[in-house]
Amino acid sequence: MTAPHFVAVLLASGFMGIVLIALAEKLIPVVPSYVLLIFLGMTLVPNKQDLALMVVATTLGSASGGLCWYCLGRAIGAQRIEAFVSKFGRFGFLSLPLYQRMAQAYLRNQFRVTLLGQIIPTVRIYLALPAGVLRVALRGFLVATLLGALIWNACLLTLGYALRHSHRDPLTVGLMVVGGLILTELTVFLGVWRLSRVARAPRRTAPAKSTRPPISSWACGINGQAEIKRRLLLRAALCPHATTMPTDDPSHDGQSYPGAGKLRLRVQPLERPE
Repeated sequence: MTAPHFVAVLLASGFMGIVLIALAEKLIPVVPSYVLLIFLGMTLVPNKQDLALMVVATTLGSASGGLCWYCLGRAIGAQRIEAFVSKFGRFGFLSLPLYQRMAQAYLRNQFRVTLLGQIIPTVRIYLALPAGVLRVALRGFLVATLLGALIWNACLLTLGYALRHSHRDPLTVGLMVVGGLILTELTVFLGVWRLSRVARAPRRTAPAKSTRPPISSWACGINGQAEIKRRLLLRAALCPHATTMPTDDPSHDGQSYPGAGKLRLRVQPLERPE
């Protein structure tokens, strides 16, 4: 039995067939959920009563798939799950960084993360895996999964139902809508990938503030020694009855010149003897 024939048999099986299709979509991410749900709304929903049954069936199937991933993560454990994702996750569009980010998200608000995760492509499939590894409360997990799947499935099935009853060719409009959704998903994916690269890039730290003293004291401390000697020699030539002596007290009454380090020199004229 070929895959298209098997799908046709499931579609002809009524309510349970739709539940199994939604379950398979959650376990085997071959066809994007928005493509499948819009297609189901365009082809299998002739009236509003069937639309409500379709929403209920797909929601139960999606929640059952999430429960399977939850039980798998809880049974295998963190180390083996990460090793499996690292080796084979890329074949199912699940990278190890994405898995780790989903696990870290559960460290915050578990109910909100599970609820919002059901409306994010790719994340809605694998979000239950780290939830099982972290042993998130099963009751809250199931309630959030059911609500999120209900919102996601109802919107896409209603869109397909509206396209079926539009005056335009439903196939052409459906392909345009699906193309727009795929383009939006790619844009979001590239944006998240870009932001993650920026977040992982090493941050440039501001240059440390210089501890060098001000220019005036720096000049006197480094190149000012020669200037001090020149001034002292000049003063000694102009005032031969003067003496120089070092001091560390800048508040002395005599005239002081800042020198290297803590050394300060002052020149104080001597009193002439009577």
